Amino acid sequence: MSFSDAQITRFAQEAEIKLTALSNAVIDRAIVSTVAGTSEYTLPLEIIDIRRVTYQGKKLDPYSGQEMIGSGSTPGAPIQGIPKFYIILS
Repeated sequence: MSFSDAQITRFAQEAEIKLTALSNAVIDRAIVSTVAGTSEYTLPLEIIDIRRVTYQGKKLDPYSGQEMIGSGSTPGAPIQGIPKFYIILS
């Protein structure tokens, strides 16, 4: 038996709702529209933890400040292209 994409999406959403109810955790998604040439984005204030960051469906890894310095990329002078990492500036 095979499932359609719509059925799989519905199953995943139902499982997320059930797990959230069982764990008393609030899990939500925040979508940030990206703009070419923009390297910094402000997240909504209600976000207190980040579990995963994706770009066009591909997972981005967290990037340490030390790695960013070594790469030559800074928030003021970003390297152009498809992102592979994210960094949280506070």
